[in-house]
Amino acid sequence: ANWANLVYALAHVKKHGTSPVLDGARLREDQRWQRSCGLLRPLLPQLTARDASNVLWSLATLDLKGEPLFMETADALCSGGKLSVCDPASVSKASWALTGVPNRDRRLEIFTHLAVPVVLRADTFPLGSLTMTAYSFAKAGHCDADVYEALSSALEQCADE
Repeated sequence: ANWANLVYALAHVKKHGTSPVLDGARLREDQRWQRSCGLLRPLLPQLTARDASNVLWSLATLDLKGEPLFMETADALCSGGKLSVCDPASVSKASWALTGVPNRDRRLEIFTHLAVPVVLRADTFPLGSLTMTAYSFAKAGHCDADVYEALSSALEQCADE
């Protein structure tokens, strides 16, 4: 989890700062970054859903969606039952990050996995997670009636509160 936290911290520095050092192209060439990714890679199966989602969000924020680590982290999130215990914020972060998967078939395959916690627990999502998740599924081109029914019902429930 420490390596996942490091990647997450770097993304927050980039998001809130103006450091040109944290530009994706420069990071790709940085030996420290390459070493960190190399150390994180074998730990991916052990990451929690939250840590995997944070790594995905971080790599997307750092404009590193083309890195092999991005898809490897997506695979780790979708395997080992992680999504069955994935919290709403993590589903939202991961879905936002994964809209950037360029291969349509691969993107839809991943979103089919992400659909499980949405269908099962959308009614427990806070409004911010609901709206980002709905946006992400639409942007990804994932057309599953059960997902949209779950999100619509949950959004309607929020409106009634």
